[in-house]
Amino acid sequence: MPPFERDVPNPVTMTTEPPGFGTVTHFKGDDVTIFLRGTVENVAALELGAILDAAIDCRPASMVLDVAELEFLGATGLLAVSDAEKRLAASGITLTLRWNRLVP
Repeated sequence: MPPFERDVPNPVTMTTEPPGFGTVTHFKGDDVTIFLRGTVENVAALELGAILDAAIDCRPASMVLDVAELEFLGATGLLAVSDAEKRLAASGITLTLRWNRLVP
């Protein structure tokens, strides 16, 4: 059976912050990659936390946060990532941050 693969765009609609924050969650088999772009602070950080929690609830074998297009990660965004890392670590899963898609 071919691996399950899909992209889930996660539009941010609750935030009143400058436009530009967005994510796409890519599922491939048991692995998940979340692509972040724009600025993550305040309300956008809460939305990021919800997106990370939803992905973790799918019980991935691995999780990658691709921050290549991220312009800024504020303290509240960093807290959302830290909380996700703690949840994953409790399940024996490593959270990987990727900032350059072109890895030699």
